[in-house]
Amino acid sequence: MINPPSKSFSGDDCSLVLAISTIDESMTLRRPHCGFLYLSESEGAEFLLHLAFHNKLLKDSWLNKDYHWAYLKNVSVETQENLVDWLEIIHSADLTKTSPIPYSAHYSGDESFDDDGLYINQNNGTGLTCATFILAATAKFGLKIVDATTWPKNGESFTWFRWIFWMLREYGGDVEASELHKQFLHRRSLKRLHPLEVVVAGHCYDGKVLTYDEVQNFVRSSGVKIGMSRWRGRIL
Repeated sequence: MINPPSKSFSGDDCSLVLAISTIDESMTLRRPHCGFLYLSESEGAEFLLHLAFHNKLLKDSWLNKDYHWAYLKNVSVETQENLVDWLEIIHSADLTKTSPIPYSAHYSGDESFDDDGLYINQNNGTGLTCATFILAATAKFGLKIVDATTWPKNGESFTWFRWIFWMLREYGGDVEASELHKQFLHRRSLKRLHPLEVVVAGHCYDGKVLTYDEVQNFVRSSGVKIGMSRWRGRIL
């Protein structure tokens, strides 16, 4: 299910996969991050498109970094190629900085992009993470992978939010205090969609929207363990 960085993903039957870092030798996930890994036919090169942080959608050259990856095994290569075109539209729209993508732990599940690929900012504290960027981009394309409403609220989500909130406050740069306050108001209702959950769900998606319980079963069968890392006393 989860392939190592050393394995090539692109070929006649594949042009797009989901990438995740960082998985160590014991198949334990540390400091998780995810994105789209794809072959650009127009540029003849492979790229990693990912939401790195607040207003920071990056398209990085792929040089077999320490990212593992998973096939979208039930998505045809033609659909993959069309999805790559859509991702390029989102990236081009983001470069205009007309409506950059805010980083937020609060994911509404509402439509996040317009037909031109611009982010729809609701100005209510919502935004995306690396994981929900994948869900939002594919949902607008017509592939709704998971039902986010089935994810539970729990203590881990709140602890994770505290870390995200601290990072935005310290390193968010142009994050306005009012936006941080709007995110803070949602802190007790947050539901974290983990990068591993999203990548595994994308791999197993077969046209049927997946629930939290179904995704957890797939995660357990992936062989990847979610490690507990500590950063300044906060559980990541």
